[in-house]
Amino acid sequence: ALLVEVNPLIKSGDGKIIALDGKVSLDENADFRQPEHEALEDKAAANPLEAAAKAKNLNYVKLDGEVGIIGNGAGLVMSTLDVVAYAGEN
Repeated sequence: ALLVEVNPLIKSGDGKIIALDGKVSLDENADFRQPEHEALEDKAAANPLEAAAKAKNLNYVKLDGEVGIIGNGAGLVMSTLDVVAYAGEN
């Protein structure tokens, strides 16, 4: 898991701690190791462009702005985003 969030917690009248809500973010790069996780995916909430990219084994992240970047690694893409922002674009 990339992130496990339990919030809020309450203390019941008998002193027990109870989680009222929880969320888990799973690492999509590890999906191939856990094929049963696909049944947990909320396909209705998925971005259709991200779903189309995933079907072709690509990663797509929708960001605000007008400039798109195609890169071959997270470090290169982040560096390129910084250069684009420095140039005044988004």
